[in-house]
Amino acid sequence: MILIAKLCEFPRTRTIIACTTVAVGLLVTACSSGSGSAGAPMTPRQALLAAATQTRQVRSGTATVTVHTSGNQNATTTANVQLRLKPALEVGEDLTLAAGGTTTQVNAILTGSVMYLHEASLTSQLGKPWLEIPLSALNGTPAAFVAPLIQSLQSNNFTSQAQLVTVAKNTRMVGTQTLDGVPITEYAGSFTAAAGLKALPAGLRQALAPALQALGDTPISFHEWIDGQHYLRKMIEVEMVNGNTVTITEKVTAINQPVHITLPPASQTSIMPGSGPASGGSGNAGLAAKAVPAPAGFTLSSSVGAHNGSLSATDFNQITGGGNSAASLHFARGYHATYDSDSNSDSIQVFLFQFATPADAATFKAGSVSVAPGKPKDDLFIPGAEDYDSTSAAQGMYDHGVIGIKGSYVFVIDEATGSAAPVPLAGTMARQQYAAL
Repeated sequence: MILIAKLCEFPRTRTIIACTTVAVGLLVTACSSGSGSAGAPMTPRQALLAAATQTRQVRSGTATVTVHTSGNQNATTTANVQLRLKPALEVGEDLTLAAGGTTTQVNAILTGSVMYLHEASLTSQLGKPWLEIPLSALNGTPAAFVAPLIQSLQSNNFTSQAQLVTVAKNTRMVGTQTLDGVPITEYAGSFTAAAGLKALPAGLRQALAPALQALGDTPISFHEWIDGQHYLRKMIEVEMVNGNTVTITEKVTAINQPVHITLPPASQTSIMPGSGPASGGSGNAGLAAKAVPAPAGFTLSSSVGAHNGSLSATDFNQITGGGNSAASLHFARGYHATYDSDSNSDSIQVFLFQFATPADAATFKAGSVSVAPGKPKDDLFIPGAEDYDSTSAAQGMYDHGVIGIKGSYVFVIDEATGSAAPVPLAGTMARQQYAAL
């Protein structure tokens, strides 16, 4: 579950992936029923090992999980997680995401090959309640690490992964108490990500290394509450990530009990844009035919000064700050559209740029990212794209957007809103735009 610390820095879609990782952790360390010698006292480390020895016997489990981030960022994600391993892998999550004064409800379902997401803004954009994301479409994205985790779930091979906390050298017994009427013993300790990384099997070590290494040598502290049958009933883990304190609390509510996860029917799902054959107009149709249209609740701007239409080399030079960057970057053509909200002062700008070669596009994209507001981060679903969110308001508005690249094209989707919290609409439109190029 140390992955949560890294992933919860990301926008909302990344938090969903993070809580899927919690589902992995649900039965990795929490739902195992080891047994020591009858009546023989255990050392603290032996108690943790005993709680990790029979994980292969786990078939299903449920838990409640809370991830709270404080410091440079303040956000809380709570989730009710169901996990079934047999006869086929299914993970169900009901999440509440709170950040920047806004609260969002998200439902997620994960199988061995597909992830389904349900969230109000996605529904309004796609016209169906669920977004279907083939896991194969995540290849080459920051979410590609999900694949080896799913493989681990499918094989029910958690024993090695469960050794993470057992690498702690300072584990101690804190005391005894009662949780939900069950006598439990509390243990505490700490370890470093580097030590935990060595405890993982090779496949997971390769997949999780970037997130674990990002935690550096800062100690990861934990408390575990284990009952007399060696079931882990509760765990709290605290990590420091880029100036933020991340506290992960997990409480196991059921082990090897039936879970009920209903997959959405095909009639209620939309395939993630870009996960199938790319669409879009022909090369002679102009960039206007490729531009993502105004979303529901927005219309093409009629404001004085709003630009809607083709971009010339002169326009491009003005956008890039003067000089003759159109010539040096081999600018071919461009398009710009502005969409205004029908109900408030929000607006969305769509920029499309085409260059002579992918190398020219990459150069322009890199320069655009370098001046983007906030600290741009890799987009979860679009290869080579980056998300940005401004941290200070300009005339009361914050910019949230995505800068992406596909071949010789660069696109920018920028939404200006009165909220500092990241918004999903720009990301949804960016995925649509990527698919259309």
